[in-house]
Amino acid sequence: MLAAGLNFRDVLTAMGLLPGDENIRYRLGFECAGEVSAVGPGVDHLRAGDRVVAADVHGGAFGSFTVVPADRTGPLPEGLAPDTAAGLPIAFLTAWYALRHVGQVTAGERVLIHSATGGTGLAAIAVARLLGAEVLATAGSEEKRRFLRAMGIAQVMDSRSLDFRDEVKEVTGGEGVDVVLNSLAGSAIRAGLECLRPFGRFVELGVRDILSDAPLGLSPLRHNITFSTVDLRELQLARPRVYAAMLREVLAAIAEGRLKPLRCTTYPLAEVTDAFRRMAGARHIGKLVLTIPQEGELDAVLPDGPLTVREGGTYIVTGGLRGLGLATACWLARQGAGHLVLSGRTAPVGAAARTLGELSAAGTRITVVTGDISLPGTADRLVAAATAPEGASLNGVVHSAMVLDDAAVATIREDQLGRVWAPKVTGAWRLHRATEGHRLDWFAVYSSMASLLGNAGQGAYAAANAWLDGFAAWRSARGLPTLAVNWGPWGETGVATGFADRGYQTIPTEQGLGALGALLAHRRVQTGVIPGEPATWIPAVARRSALFAPLLPGDDTPVAARESTDDIRARLAALPAGSARRTALESYLTDHIRAVLRLSSATLDPQTPLRSLGFDSLLAMELRVRLETGLNIKLAGNFVWRHPTLEALAAGLAQQLGLDPADRPEERLGAPG
Repeated sequence: MLAAGLNFRDVLTAMGLLPGDENIRYRLGFECAGEVSAVGPGVDHLRAGDRVVAADVHGGAFGSFTVVPADRTGPLPEGLAPDTAAGLPIAFLTAWYALRHVGQVTAGERVLIHSATGGTGLAAIAVARLLGAEVLATAGSEEKRRFLRAMGIAQVMDSRSLDFRDEVKEVTGGEGVDVVLNSLAGSAIRAGLECLRPFGRFVELGVRDILSDAPLGLSPLRHNITFSTVDLRELQLARPRVYAAMLREVLAAIAEGRLKPLRCTTYPLAEVTDAFRRMAGARHIGKLVLTIPQEGELDAVLPDGPLTVREGGTYIVTGGLRGLGLATACWLARQGAGHLVLSGRTAPVGAAARTLGELSAAGTRITVVTGDISLPGTADRLVAAATAPEGASLNGVVHSAMVLDDAAVATIREDQLGRVWAPKVTGAWRLHRATEGHRLDWFAVYSSMASLLGNAGQGAYAAANAWLDGFAAWRSARGLPTLAVNWGPWGETGVATGFADRGYQTIPTEQGLGALGALLAHRRVQTGVIPGEPATWIPAVARRSALFAPLLPGDDTPVAARESTDDIRARLAALPAGSARRTALESYLTDHIRAVLRLSSATLDPQTPLRSLGFDSLLAMELRVRLETGLNIKLAGNFVWRHPTLEALAAGLAQQLGLDPADRPEERLGAPG
């Protein structure tokens, strides 16, 4: 082996983003140039010492040698260096098959080639021109667009914006193009279909939307439009004679000078990791080729695992100037992000400003954009900052902006609903619109367990998060990778830091961020990350749900919880009615009241009104929920307010538990006579 070409499918395989059966069947390295060391029986057109080019979709070219069927090889074109020749077969085979065989391009037709500065894009330009077609092209940066214009292509557009649809119609006098060679994903596919004139052909080279089973609206096909896909693997396996004939045709055209070699950048095999990262970042022009040393030893490259954060990549974090958003920004920086664009309503101060200073000193570029993400223009300013200088790529978005304004559903006001709804829902939608046309690796929205399980006093918050959950599913169905994380309470950062003191289990920061990385790596659409043992809280939640309660069996309480509840009841029942039982109940209630009020050891007067301690409707609901969960009972919604003191609560609770409510407060005061 002398040299091997690198293809995007190699990157997908290395990142674990292809279905499992494909990862097993195909190894890295699909094309190469080398010297024949031996031939098998029946091979009479090759001999040891011949220099050849090979293209085999089963892979295996990233090494000192490989075994390839003879009909998947051809003579190395005279005058070509092995490293130049190694990057030719797959790109030219793809372009040749897509435009000549599938697209049926003829002289005088117009062809739109997306991402035209990659290896396949440059090969497609050469093939289209060989066939006599007029070429229109897109590319993702101004540098790449200048390169295409220097090749003599007059109509060059931005592949990271959907504006190409209108631009194509404008430069063609409203007619459109005859063929679209597509490698873009998501909404760009629909835009590409709308560029076609009647009887046009759309040829899909990408795999993202195919593997995600993204839907395709059929209305753009109504004017005799053809939609086709191209996959060389399938062609080689199902039609090996066609594949072999095409390889001969392509190599002959190169040898005769009708097709020119592609621009290539070489890496020694020892720097394969750098080559993969450059390919994944889409920052190159032409082909990337690995040169294989002929002697010596190389250390094996250990896999880094699925790529979730690109080395040097750019990411937007809304709500990124405090709390969980700031913790996420720190995590992105530790993962290798090069540029973080962070938003908040006000500029960072104090500890947040110091944290950002530390990130900047460590080498991460930090851009702060202040403003309300729900207002027009803020999301656009974030994207503009992320893509400056012109042509920079935006790789991902984290939407963590939020506002809490809790109230019971029965009393919530429209302005409260709007305050909660705007940053989460309107903000997410404005980000979606601002990032259309950008090829994001992922778009993560921070939802809450409230949308899954409910939470007392947080109807508006639960509704806004439920919208985010649906938004993630909606985007994902359109081929736009999106993740909604239904977070439980975090113990060390964010708005729920006091939950641990109030008896709740919480998410440690590092554990939560590790979960985020795993969810992004596994391309999840929606996942709840909730601390604690589910068996201890799911039944309690279900019992309070009008939807799920009828589905539960008579007693589904987990054994551990049931034993705890039974133990409390047994201890109370064992005490004599009167002061001993009352004192035990008051002690039990005091522990819960302290937890709700976040009081460590305050002494509570049994006859002090709860309102004077700071109880409001939300704290009353929290106390009721704690009692229902701890004692496995159902209490009326106004139970706490009907028993406005610790003393009254103890008496009311004894009655609910079926215990003798002797020595009630009114009895100790004396009944009227």
